[in-house]
Amino acid sequence: RLQAVSEALKKEKIVDKLDHKISQRPDKEELESRNILKNQQVAPALQAVQSALEHERIADTLEKKVALRPDKEDLENRNILRTTNLAPSLQAVQAALEHE
Repeated sequence: RLQAVSEALKKEKIVDKLDHKISQRPDKEELESRNILKNQQVAPALQAVQSALEHERIADTLEKKVALRPDKEDLENRNILRTTNLAPSLQAVQAALEHE
């Protein structure tokens, strides 16, 4: 009889642990926002294709933005980038001395 009570207490303890873990589990919206769970509005067979297309779209956008960036010579002409042979750690000191 004591063994039966002990087994019942073990099972109850396990159930309590599982209930606690389930209550701490993030909801569907949080998992989607953290990109752990994919959007369920697309059929599972199409989710991989959708993900690949999204990655391609992002890559295309980044390539376009990089292409629009001014080149080094343009930045130097606009005094945004300085032409120097000094180490980067010394460039701030050089700029401060030039302003004095």
